[in-house]
Amino acid sequence: MNLADAIFLPIVWFVLSFMIFRDLRFTFKKRASEKWPTIEAVIEAGEVGLRGLLCRVHFTYSYQVYGQRRTGRFSLLTNSKSAEALKQTLIGKKTSVKYDTRDPDISLLSERQFMGRRVMQGPSWTYR
Repeated sequence: MNLADAIFLPIVWFVLSFMIFRDLRFTFKKRASEKWPTIEAVIEAGEVGLRGLLCRVHFTYSYQVYGQRRTGRFSLLTNSKSAEALKQTLIGKKTSVKYDTRDPDISLLSERQFMGRRVMQGPSWTYR
């Protein structure tokens, strides 16, 4: 093994371990969320992020727990022609979210789809 391999392989191993740990943590959090309480939330804002033919529409929702306003985010994948219409349709709509009673800032949408599109919520959006 040469010096480059001795340096490069541990770095790759560390990065892969971090990614796997993060995904496992999110998977366990998602599974645990099935027992979390559900509360009503309002989709407040949307932003279109363009990426060629397909684009993501990023949404922000808010909900109240223990008298404090909390927020969360999710995205929907759509084509660039219908992105703005999708954004306008969902802003102001009510939805339900599940929140962690130990840390109410952590939430996941109860619905897995909106308007036939899969809800995307990543680990960095749902917990610290």
